[in-house]
Amino acid sequence: MKKERKVILVVDDHQGILDTIEMLFCDEFEVILAIDAAQALKVLCDIEPAMIFLDYMMPGFNGIQLLREIKQMHLGSKIVVITASVLDEILDEVRWLGVDGLVRKPFDVAQIMDFTEDLIRQAS
Repeated sequence: MKKERKVILVVDDHQGILDTIEMLFCDEFEVILAIDAAQALKVLCDIEPAMIFLDYMMPGFNGIQLLREIKQMHLGSKIVVITASVLDEILDEVRWLGVDGLVRKPFDVAQIMDFTEDLIRQAS
């Protein structure tokens, strides 16, 4: 019997980030990509991913607004916010909302892979 792969949802308005994270994890996980919050919410109506990578700065419905929506859904997903910001106020707000991790752009590939494996293991 084939083991069902865990799902990672990646939400980012930059196709390069989506492609990079998909490439990193597609061998081990089912990776679902969303270019904006609306797509992400549609996905989350149907599945509960093991992990969600969420861009902080997106046009329109930004990452913080989406994070608040996700938190109201009471999912068991591990949530990692991706940001290029170094502003303390933003970092504090993200932490206050109860994310499981914070990754700064540009990110180190090996570090993000190790980080993801640790969080997925915790979720199991």
